[in-house]
Formats: sequence, structure tokens, C-alpha cells
Amino acid sequence: MTTNSNTIQSTNIPNLIVLPNMKSNTNTENINLSSLSDSLNNTKLNITPVDTIENKELAEEHTSEPIKDINDVKKIINYFSENHQYRNEMLFIVGIYTGLRISDIRELKFSDFINQDCTFKDELIVFEKKTRNTRKIKSNRHMPIHNDIKKIIITFLNNTPNVTLNDYMFTSESNNGSKSNKPMSRQAIDNMLKDVVSKLHINVHASTHMLRKTFSYHTIMQAKDKSRAIQQLQLLLGHSSQLCTLKYAGITNDELAQTYKELYFNLDDVL
Repeated sequence: MTTNSNTIQSTNIPNLIVLPNMKSNTNTENINLSSLSDSLNNTKLNITPVDTIENKELAEEHTSEPIKDINDVKKIINYFSENHQYRNEMLFIVGIYTGLRISDIRELKFSDFINQDCTFKDELIVFEKKTRNTRKIKSNRHMPIHNDIKKIIITFLNNTPNVTLNDYMFTSESNNGSKSNKPMSRQAIDNMLKDVVSKLHINVHASTHMLRKTFSYHTIMQAKDKSRAIQQLQLLLGHSSQLCTLKYAGITNDELAQTYKELYFNLDDVL
């Protein structure tokens, strides 16, 4: 059978294409795509190299995962507590209980949680940064302050002198150990989370999104009415669909299937 060297030959063999001017032992012009890819990847290109590559701005990858095991959550908290890292412990707990973005967490001040008379407020009110310019109707997010958040704030204050209401809760630290009233950078928080997960050998892809995703995952999995929890979480996170919310929260098909298996109407007396 003869073929025109300028046309593609039809074949039932997967990953095969026809290229002009390429010969094979079978006198066809078929070539395996994977071999072609290897060949192209190893080709030295006619371009002049440089000493340094200019960095370009990229969007943050959202490949982080939630911490699904409550025992792993407790391990992280215990690690921070035992090592007297009360700032990190406070940040972690605030993150998993509020589900705020790290851009909002890092700018929280003690005055957001504590009244002028040094008592706790009833709720945390945040005007989220990311939604300020995207929503037609501006609105604040109101969150009751969980008792666990109150406990870690008390622990932090009892172990940190000279804190004022105007201080950022999660301040940066210089190399000489001094503190300044400036919030931690996103990168510093990211490094801190990656470090603790690595040291504790927790099998999760960590980044700043891990806290918000952990909040999302357990909001769904601990809810009695999971369908309603997903709907509420979708609104809270500003997602376009419930599927998007499930994907963000890291809910797997197996976990959804388990929800159906655990459904129980107590019909033993009528069946």
C-alpha cells in the first residue's frame, strides 16, 4: 500500500501518526507519539541562554489539601503548644475555625476579637478583601467567636507581654528575635505550615489554602444535614456551584458514598 507523504495515514494503532519524510522499518510513515515527545524534549534549541531568568507573576496554585484526620489537626496544635509557638497555634486555630482567606487572617488585630473593656466580643466581623470589589452589594461577614479561639487568645496573651488592642495578632519576627507590629507575610505563613506538616510527617499538600480547605471539609463532614451544609458553604465561599464547593473542600466520591451508606431512617419496625 502506498501513501502520499503529505497526508496522514489512517490506522487503528493508538498513539500513531504519520509524518512526512520519516521512514520506518515497515516502510510506513507511522511514528509513536511518546518517542516523538522524548525526541523533542531532548532537542537542543537554537536560542541564546542567559545567567538569570526574569521571574513573572503567576497566580497561586490551589493544589493544597484539607487536613481530614482530626488526630492530625490535634498533632499540629500540640506541636505548636509544646514548642511554645503560641502565635502559630493561634493562627492555625483561627484559620480552621473561621475559614477566612489568609489575606484576611494575616491582618486581624486583637481589637477584632476583644472589646475596649478587655472582654471578648460576641462575634468577629470581617469585610473580606477579595470580595470588596467583586460584589455589587457590599457586605460584612459575621462569625461567632468559637470558644477554642478564645482559649488560644488567652494562652497567647498570658505568655506574651505588652500586647495592645491595636496590635496585629500574627506579627512578623526579625532574625534577632525582636517583634514589630507588622503582619506576617503570606510566604512566611506558607513556610510555617509546610514546615510543621513535614516535621510531623502528615501526608497532606500544605499551603495557606490548607486552613480554609480544612474548615470547608469538616464543615461538610461534621454536619448532620450535609446537603444544607454544602449549600451554606457554597454561599460562604462564593462558589458558582455545589460541585465546585465539594471539589474545593476535597470531598471524594468514596466519602460521598459513605454518606449514603450511613443514612438511616430507623424503619426496622415497619419493614
